[in-house]
Amino acid sequence: MNVPNLLTASRIFLAVPIALLMYTRGAGAAWAALGLFILAMLTDVLDGRLARRVPDRPPLGNYLDPVADKLLLMSLFIFLADKGVVPAWMVAVLVAREFVVNGVRATVGGYLREHYDRFYDYQEQIEPPAD
Repeated sequence: MNVPNLLTASRIFLAVPIALLMYTRGAGAAWAALGLFILAMLTDVLDGRLARRVPDRPPLGNYLDPVADKLLLMSLFIFLADKGVVPAWMVAVLVAREFVVNGVRATVGGYLREHYDRFYDYQEQIEPPAD
């Protein structure tokens, strides 16, 4: 596992203590949750910059990075809806949208991967024109 994937994994693990701290009473817990959230966002920035520099990027990061982002943001939105800061219907629409978008992305990605492999195999069988 490379450094960008470790940073992504740390963001996934930070989602739990952030969510727990948001529901803990007291200013200290709120500041700690904010600090951990800022740390998580900084790891997202660093992860993105490092991932572009890694020559052989493992595909695991392509799947985990959006999951980590969604875990953090959706837990924050659900907390805000629970506290009455944002309307619950709005959070429900956002969460539903994420499920739909990810479902479509997975379906289309699988379709393209299947058909791209066939296209790629076909292209290898064609002889290049002689010069």
